[in-house]
Amino acid sequence: MKRILLVLLTLITLASCSNKLPDLSTIEQQFNTGYEQTPISLTSYGKQLGGQVYSPKYDDSSVESTFTVDGFVKQYHKLAQTHMWIQVTFQGEPKNSLPKRFEYYTAIKEGKFSESIKLFAGIGDYQVKIYVPGTQKNRSYYLFSQFTVVNQSPDIQADVTYSLLAKQQKMQLTSPTEGYLTGKGSIAIEGSLSKEFVKKKILIQVQKGNKKWQRIITTTNKATFHETIPLLYGEGVHQLEILLPDDTRTNYFRNGAKFYVENKTKDNRSPVQYSVMYEQRGIHLTAPIAGGGQGEYSYRVKGYLDSTAEQAKETTHLIVQTKKDGLLATYFVPIKKFVFNSFIPLRFGPGNYDVIVYVPEITSQQRDYFRFFMVAKFQVSSYADEDKRDLLPSRGIEPDHPKINQLAKKITKNANTNYERTKLIYRYVAKNMNYDMQKFEQNSFKWNDSAIKSLQLKKGVCQDYVFLTLSLLRSLEIPSRFVEGVANGQNHAWVEAKVNGEWLIMDPTWGSGYIDPNRGFVKQYDGRFFDISSKRLERTHKRTGIVY
Repeated sequence: MKRILLVLLTLITLASCSNKLPDLSTIEQQFNTGYEQTPISLTSYGKQLGGQVYSPKYDDSSVESTFTVDGFVKQYHKLAQTHMWIQVTFQGEPKNSLPKRFEYYTAIKEGKFSESIKLFAGIGDYQVKIYVPGTQKNRSYYLFSQFTVVNQSPDIQADVTYSLLAKQQKMQLTSPTEGYLTGKGSIAIEGSLSKEFVKKKILIQVQKGNKKWQRIITTTNKATFHETIPLLYGEGVHQLEILLPDDTRTNYFRNGAKFYVENKTKDNRSPVQYSVMYEQRGIHLTAPIAGGGQGEYSYRVKGYLDSTAEQAKETTHLIVQTKKDGLLATYFVPIKKFVFNSFIPLRFGPGNYDVIVYVPEITSQQRDYFRFFMVAKFQVSSYADEDKRDLLPSRGIEPDHPKINQLAKKITKNANTNYERTKLIYRYVAKNMNYDMQKFEQNSFKWNDSAIKSLQLKKGVCQDYVFLTLSLLRSLEIPSRFVEGVANGQNHAWVEAKVNGEWLIMDPTWGSGYIDPNRGFVKQYDGRFFDISSKRLERTHKRTGIVY
């Protein structure tokens, strides 16, 4: 109180000695603070350039969460760079895991510069240093002015900060627009760059403590980018940075934009591993964006293709494999209008699975096998109660298709036991399917060969007979499996079904007829290949494994 009274007495004395009244804002400022504030000063170099700082006016100015730096450089035309450099440093220890310093590059336009700055650590003192470019082309910056601002607000706010390179390349994030925000397991980023960055690679980096994850993405043909980024490292603040390519060095990147996300989920996730082919073939996996997810009997794989990417128009499907405890299952994921969205079965019961996503080789060659290339790999876990390897859908096996379900019920409507149902399904397939000699001779296998396709065409090779038989059996909850092997020196497939706790063997292809060297396929139903004994089968068939 004594300080305030002294100030008022001084003001009254001054007023009595002069006809000019003091500025009201000055009186208010001095009354509120109890002392005269020091105007912000410039360095000798700042004065030499004809510099000024208009805002804030005083050192130790009190502010609420944000303040604006406004200034002027009269001799701006002599400067080697087009941006001022502002450093804001909290004079304490931030409680929110953010850094102590934020940096800004502010454009100089006809000598003027202006930057609105959010204070990122709540209440406390912040040192502000303004640097001005030198006049030599050596990228040096020199101190222009420094002062302190005092934040009176406990609110935590922050800006997205951009490097000098990012400013020069017109980098702008449209999402997020805040430099400190919360997220639940992931954050969507979206932004744009100058036209020079059409179809250019940029690097996304996520960091928490000493843990770091990086991923390269490619900008669009409009120099934009958008991606959903996983927050891998559990609860707490993650630093996200978007880095731009270094034109002077191959496969090097320089600072771009930076912001911070406080993750509210506790789960630690593993990153998806991407291959070079992922970018090359234009694959965009939108689900999952990280490993460590959970499912019961299936897990979603979702995304799209860049329509301008290499062979995108010819890519009609993806291949997904699941691996668990040495067991492998393969699935085909259709792509329609460059979009894919499928649920992949987790057929081998509870536990951890490796999931690998592949793109097919694009070729005109007719072969009895497919080649494909890895694009992504991740891990998931199943919390299922049981192993359903012989009941769930598989490649080409569609027990959950309505047409399959209706047909299976129709075929077996008079059956009383699973043995009778199995025999009726064998007889239906063997009698209604015809062997496709042309497909056999020309190796004209297609990725979308399936039970429904077999049903529509009423013809196929051994795998097509098996696809239809297994689909009908599994739709009735009869466990059954695809057996691969060799018969009479040729690759072959047949069926095993579990009935009354025992595996029953059947070969609906051989039960459908036979191949005559002169006449080709001869249609002739043969019931002997239903419930055939292992000993008898081994005379003509050699079993090599099970296909899932």
